[in-house]
Amino acid sequence: MLWDGRDKASGKVCLKQAAWDSGNAERDEKARKILKAEAYPEACLYPQRAYREGPGFVVEGELEMAGKRLPVRVLGELREEGGGYRFSGSFTTRFSQWGLERPRFLFLEVRDEVEVYLEARLLR
Repeated sequence: MLWDGRDKASGKVCLKQAAWDSGNAERDEKARKILKAEAYPEACLYPQRAYREGPGFVVEGELEMAGKRLPVRVLGELREEGGGYRFSGSFTTRFSQWGLERPRFLFLEVRDEVEVYLEARLLR
């Protein structure tokens, strides 16, 4: 990811879907199936803007996952750390936006809306 220090961002940040690891093999297998990891092995963020907003930091762009590419706005904080930065943020999305089945356990089904948390280390 490239950031001009003002508001322009570009690049591509990807996560391998097969790397899903919650510590429970059965749950991980189900998560990979729900995320369609075999057909879509990566989920990628394409940042377009990154800027300070009050005390927070915002990254806007598009997220590509499960064969769709949708706009996303990640709100978080950017801290200087060891010659670079650490970004911690989150955004809300819905399984239905991506055409994904909601996880179920016995008679319970998770809500459609989920909060996604992320953390990234950025080097200069």
